[in-house]
Amino acid sequence: KVVSYASRKNQFRNRIVEGLRNEDMAVLATALVNCEGTDGSYPEGYIRQVLDQYKMYFDLSTLEWAFTGVINEYNTYEIKIYGFKGDTYNEHIVHIITGDGLVGLEDEWVIPYNCQ
Repeated sequence: KVVSYASRKNQFRNRIVEGLRNEDMAVLATALVNCEGTDGSYPEGYIRQVLDQYKMYFDLSTLEWAFTGVINEYNTYEIKIYGFKGDTYNEHIVHIITGDGLVGLEDEWVIPYNCQ
């Protein structure tokens, strides 16, 4: 059976960007970590650190995204998150990764966390 990840990657990317843009703690709590099959979520303190990091470079309401390419044989999507901090344009590269039926985020500004 072939698993197509394209639509799941797009939905995931939209959740991340909308969650950041709207500072939506509930969306980010489930989107920033793979907790499928558990009742776990990304810790609130970690979410605040992620939001603070993004706020250093962006006015969150200005966030947009652009697909920049597929970067390896596993079809990892490279996404450019961009926007403004005041009058200054900034961008940040993240990766949407897949495997074993799951979709996840690789972002140097996000503290790794796994539900157990």
